[in-house]
Amino acid sequence: MSINTVWVLGAWLAFAMGSSFADAQSKFDRVIAAESAGAVSITNVAGSIAVTGWDRAEVRASGTLGKGVERLDFTRQGDRIVIKVILKRGTFSSGDGDATLMVSVPRASRLAVSAVSADVTVAGVTGAQKINSVSGDLKAELGQGDVELQSVSGDVSLRGGSENAKLRVSTVSGDLTLREGAGDIEVQSVSGDIDAQLRSMRGGRVRTTSGDLRLATGLPGGATLDAETVSGDVRMIGRAERGMNLDLQSFSGEITTCFGRKGEPTSKYAPGERLNMKTGEGSASLRIKTLSGDVSVCDR
Repeated sequence: MSINTVWVLGAWLAFAMGSSFADAQSKFDRVIAAESAGAVSITNVAGSIAVTGWDRAEVRASGTLGKGVERLDFTRQGDRIVIKVILKRGTFSSGDGDATLMVSVPRASRLAVSAVSADVTVAGVTGAQKINSVSGDLKAELGQGDVELQSVSGDVSLRGGSENAKLRVSTVSGDLTLREGAGDIEVQSVSGDIDAQLRSMRGGRVRTTSGDLRLATGLPGGATLDAETVSGDVRMIGRAERGMNLDLQSFSGEITTCFGRKGEPTSKYAPGERLNMKTGEGSASLRIKTLSGDVSVCDR
């Protein structure tokens, strides 16, 4: 084989590989004017969604689209920006429908994100957030607005939040991690663990089936916490300047505290413990109930 023939074949192979990659993915980069506190809606089936808040009155969307993607809708409807990945009919093969979205929005935007198997990250957005995902992981920085998140099998990691905001989180099998949060919190999980370290919580309602609950938080006067598990253990550290009023129950587990008290048997003939007590003024109210898990409460 001659040198020229080898060169031609090599050039043809490089062109074919480049064409194949180009067919598989297409890049996009678009910008549209937006309200500083408007709404932004993002929908993506598979791939990833990364949202970042910035100080411009516009929304920018960039990234790549798989060969199974028909188009990317990027429109403005009043004060609402809509970004939606539209798949081609019959796109089922793995990776064909993937889209990588990198979206910059005004910081005070009201954000709504919907994903199936796409991972979602949000940073620098101070407005309200509503995020739904099936199997992708969720990672978000919380701002001043209310937050509502739903996930089936993905892990959820949240940081931040306002004392005046409401946080609603629902997961099935993914683990949930909260850091530096505050405000009014409602969390539901089936088999995932919940690990929360909060600055302050004025109200909380936590439900989990088989996952463990670990919670450390400041408790201002009048704060309330209602937590229930089926088989998960509960470990609570409550920093309450004006004390706590405790109502702790476990049907087959043990109850311990660092206040010199522990659970008392509820029956001579069956397992189960209960403890009612007050520390300090008893201003904050804690009710914790579990079926087969252990309960531990401390203030340090």
